[in-house]
Amino acid sequence: MGAVVRILPTLPEILVFEEEEVEETFETNPYEVHRNDDGTFEVSGPLTERLLASVNFAEQDSLNYFHRTLRARGVIDALRAAGAGEGDTVVFGDMEFDFVE
Repeated sequence: MGAVVRILPTLPEILVFEEEEVEETFETNPYEVHRNDDGTFEVSGPLTERLLASVNFAEQDSLNYFHRTLRARGVIDALRAAGAGEGDTVVFGDMEFDFVE
């Protein structure tokens, strides 16, 4: 227990990610969803680039922000409308993930 007490002050500060309100300056369609010939779904456009640049996928809070933003911007609904279903591969910039309902 003594070793833990000695180590605690040397640990790095806990990072807290706070959401920022950002005024959208995108055109009418900030993203597009396409179904590729190989059956994957691709999301592209200015929203994709900005979101990938702002998310630290190693941090849970940042990952939660990513998921909330996809839902809030209608990306999840657009994927469903394009035919994406449970387990389908979604390409988002240089990342791939499975579509989960």
